Amino acid sequence: MEADSRNEEHGSREETPSPEAPQEAGKRPRFPVLRKVLKWGGIVVGSLIALLFLAGAVWNYRATRQLEKTLARIEESGGPLTLADLEKEYEESLRGKNGAKYYRAAFELMEENDRPQTLQEELPIAYRERAELGERLSPEELKKAEVYLESNKEFLDFVGKGASCESCVFDLNFTDGWGMLLPHLGKMRDAGRLLKLRGLVEATNGNTERAIETATISFRLAGSLKKEPTLISALVREAILKTAVAQVEYQLSIAQLPNNQLQKLDSAISSEIDMQQHRRAFLGERGFGVWVFGKILDGNDAGLFGSYADSAPPIKMKIRGAFLILLGGPIKNQFSVYLDYMTELIKFTELPPRQARKQVAEYGKEFEKRLEDSGFFHRINNFMLGLLLPALTRAYDALLISHERLSMARVALAIEAYRNDNGSLPLSLDELTPKYIDEIPEDYFSDGKLKFVKLSKGYLIYSVGRDGKDNAGTFNPKRPRLDDKGYDIVFRVVR
Repeated sequence: MEADSRNEEHGSREETPSPEAPQEAGKRPRFPVLRKVLKWGGIVVGSLIALLFLAGAVWNYRATRQLEKTLARIEESGGPLTLADLEKEYEESLRGKNGAKYYRAAFELMEENDRPQTLQEELPIAYRERAELGERLSPEELKKAEVYLESNKEFLDFVGKGASCESCVFDLNFTDGWGMLLPHLGKMRDAGRLLKLRGLVEATNGNTERAIETATISFRLAGSLKKEPTLISALVREAILKTAVAQVEYQLSIAQLPNNQLQKLDSAISSEIDMQQHRRAFLGERGFGVWVFGKILDGNDAGLFGSYADSAPPIKMKIRGAFLILLGGPIKNQFSVYLDYMTELIKFTELPPRQARKQVAEYGKEFEKRLEDSGFFHRINNFMLGLLLPALTRAYDALLISHERLSMARVALAIEAYRNDNGSLPLSLDELTPKYIDEIPEDYFSDGKLKFVKLSKGYLIYSVGRDGKDNAGTFNPKRPRLDDKGYDIVFRVVR
């Protein structure tokens, strides 16, 4: 009875509506319009995001397929692609005794005494271009230079031993990518300056035989970097060669050299005319580009790009998950563009120099034109490539100018040999062939040969330079060995 009573009471409570219920049921929701806006706004935004990711996925898929084809085409053509490939090829270039151990010993001495800074402060002549040839060092300069050279005798001995070796391979870890250390490059450059100073001292003192030996070591020093497959190594080598050519220019303006010394110099210079330097430099640039893009895309596409990233520490640009869908496509497109551009440049380096330069210049202009004519989004997407890749055309020209200077130095040596035999300068360069030189070298920047002009005292040999205009051998007196617009590339002898 008691239980039934409780059940009835409980049931009656459930059926009895609360006095407040009618009021709550009749209450209208607040901000109905805002709620609808938020609801439909969320649907629209969600749909747009879904479309964005769908478009990104399609772009990513198509870019991946394009990149796969590009990589496969490059690998089929042969040659190193990754930094690991370049490192292997570099190490295999070692033949005979390795000059690197002697250079390392010299560099340790350099670090102990802070020689580069001292040299630049006390003897800036070793760092600057000499506009006036035929001038010997002043007594004050000569005394300072001799004291400095004597304190660096052991250093120069090690440099000479390193330069005399058949090949030179430094311990470089290419798979570090951007983190690869190249401390030897700056020190090699400083060694070139110190050799230049010794050459000036020996020329001033009239010791031509030792001056020629020093110039020969300078050319071999540059040759020690010949096999390094990086653009920065090629540019440092170019700077050392420019210093070595300046030594020859200075020596020929100081004194007449006998034919045996002229032949020794010619042999040293000829050994450094190596057009494969361009190919190795661009292979290196492509390898570093592959490393960078491989690291950026070392996310969900590890199967495709993991082998190109190698084992270097990751950079802070890895793209993961959803972001890879959105950004992977544009970045892979950039990767393909970069690979195509670099591969074409590498192909051009196999052509004769003049033809190669023309192709490189035209290809660079075509790339800039295509970029300019593409849509706004594509220009933004390839903005960095638009800055980087055309700069490689200028780097190609810089390396070509270095080889042009070597050719001009060889012509000057032939002229000096002619003067030794005939007592006068030739009327034209045609008189030099074939006895003194096999053929007159091409001017890589025009359709003709290198040009020869007699001066009231001495002569000059010149190329028209990058602007392609013949300025009759006009040069910038403040920077005589630099190629500036409106000036020619000049080798002078003022004797």
